[in-house]
Amino acid sequence: MDELNQFIDTCLDSRETKHALAVKMTLEGFTHQQIMNILQVSSGFCYAQLSVYTKWKQAFLLSGVNALKLGYKGKTLYLSDLEKQQVIQWLKQQNYWNLEELEAYILDTFNIVYSAKSSYYNLLHEAGLSWQKAQVTHPLKDPEKVALKKEICQYLEANRVSIEPGKTVVYCVDQCHLVSGDICGYAWGKTNEIIKVPIKNIKDRQTYYGAINYVTGRLIVKPYSSGNSQNTIQFIKAIKAINPNQKIMVIWDGESYHNRDDSRKNLHQVNGDKPEQEWLIYCIKLAPYAPEQNPIEAVWLQVKNFLRKVCHLLKIFKIIKWPFELFLSHFVLHSSHLSMYSTFS
Repeated sequence: MDELNQFIDTCLDSRETKHALAVKMTLEGFTHQQIMNILQVSSGFCYAQLSVYTKWKQAFLLSGVNALKLGYKGKTLYLSDLEKQQVIQWLKQQNYWNLEELEAYILDTFNIVYSAKSSYYNLLHEAGLSWQKAQVTHPLKDPEKVALKKEICQYLEANRVSIEPGKTVVYCVDQCHLVSGDICGYAWGKTNEIIKVPIKNIKDRQTYYGAINYVTGRLIVKPYSSGNSQNTIQFIKAIKAINPNQKIMVIWDGESYHNRDDSRKNLHQVNGDKPEQEWLIYCIKLAPYAPEQNPIEAVWLQVKNFLRKVCHLLKIFKIIKWPFELFLSHFVLHSSHLSMYSTFS
């Protein structure tokens, strides 16, 4: 400590003095907050600067005051295998993760600061964690109801011999509401300029009904004024017109207008008084609040992502609709999204 005090008294470089003072206060038990206040380090700069000071402290303990001089390159410290396992176990016990928390834990526990972010990323990966986009989930979604939704699988299995050759066609049906604001997303642009998309009315809106063939992945899409029972009936009729000689199974969500009197009346007109196994159109609802079970949701997501990539070309809503419909007219969902069981089981 005498050597450190002498260095502080005789040092002519303010930066080297600050390094030495930080090391001295750390050795004397000062907290990070106290060091920040004494050295007048701003709160936004504090963590990064204190990480550097911790490195200087380590270097001083190894090599003395010479390590505090500018340009010094001392020994780099790393976590031992045992310490690394301790960090990984700590990570596995957390309820949430971010890089700053990991840095602070290693700093406070082992007095080590890595110079490369990749060292922290490697620890996160070794703990079985990955960087991923969060997904929206409905708070009312009941996992038990989703798990117990076996009716769809049972129907698919019972009718496999007619589904595979195309005698019965299975369609997953959903509505998509395209609005002007859907084209706004992330895009490359100049750092000093804001990317602007000219939209006159962000509430411009077009409703599309879509049905994807669960076996072939091919898509049927029709534009309508809105989602309601009358347009639902018209869309089901359009599906039937495309498949005049096949039985049709419709898998969709629990929208109220799917089950209104006029919708049920239309199905009764089609099916008549035939027994269930002879119905020409058979409808099954997905589990409530589980849109991920419907493979057509992946279609809506892909086409909206496509629009965001070409947003600089889209000036008016009419032009927005054109690439949307063109994309869907040539769309075939990849077989990896479709399975006789995995989507609904």
